[in-house]
Amino acid sequence: KLGGPASLDVERVKAVREAVGDSVRIRVDVNQAWSLREAS
Repeated sequence: KLGGPASLDVERVKAVREAVGDSVRIRVDVNQAWSLREAS
């Protein structure tokens, strides 16, 4: 679950990606905390 500062959220997702590899889909929930611009 994310929803803090976008830059910190991105770093968290990158860390998860590194830990699980490319074969696992990552899905995140930011509770509508990101704007459309931040999400894209």
